Amino acid sequence: MTSSRKEQERQARKDAIIQATLRVFKAKGIEATTMDEIAAEADFGRASLYYYFASREELFSHIFESGWIKLWDSIDENKDESLDPRARFLGIVKQVGNVVLEDRQLYTFLFSAPNVKLGNQSWKMYQDKLYMLLRSILEEGVKTGDFPDIHPGMLMRAVGGIFHGLLFLKEGKQAVESKDVEALVQKVLEITPHSTS
Repeated sequence: MTSSRKEQERQARKDAIIQATLRVFKAKGIEATTMDEIAAEADFGRASLYYYFASREELFSHIFESGWIKLWDSIDENKDESLDPRARFLGIVKQVGNVVLEDRQLYTFLFSAPNVKLGNQSWKMYQDKLYMLLRSILEEGVKTGDFPDIHPGMLMRAVGGIFHGLLFLKEGKQAVESKDVEALVQKVLEITPHSTS
């Protein structure tokens, strides 16, 4: 029981550091942010901050990796290839939207962070897996007529637009509804609306 409580306390402190880091990144930018500023924002001593994260680069990598892993893990049920491309795509966007609404601050940062090379880039594997899955679904949907016949690169830019749009779908932490996703996807991809559940 004690070790479980200690682990919960440790996780709570890491979460506090991450939220403080996101606030400092937003205010000052990644490159200008120092560990001292993060420690002050989190109300931690510098030594305590280094106990959890050895460097700014490690902290940056942790934020990115945990965010992209959470998105990838959230879409398990929509990886089912027996669903038609449109249903799979809308299901994934809906799931991503619900994860984004749980932590807007994190995903606002992830979806708009400049392309900087800080620390371990292992998080890119999860980003790439998600984008490759979405691209393959879009390409399949173009073949079936579910999506407009446009260049795959343009489709992927549209996906980026959809991800950014998810941040502004709902105020507060309400769940994303199918009709909201349908409207957003229709607007971005200019596709013919279908009924969704």
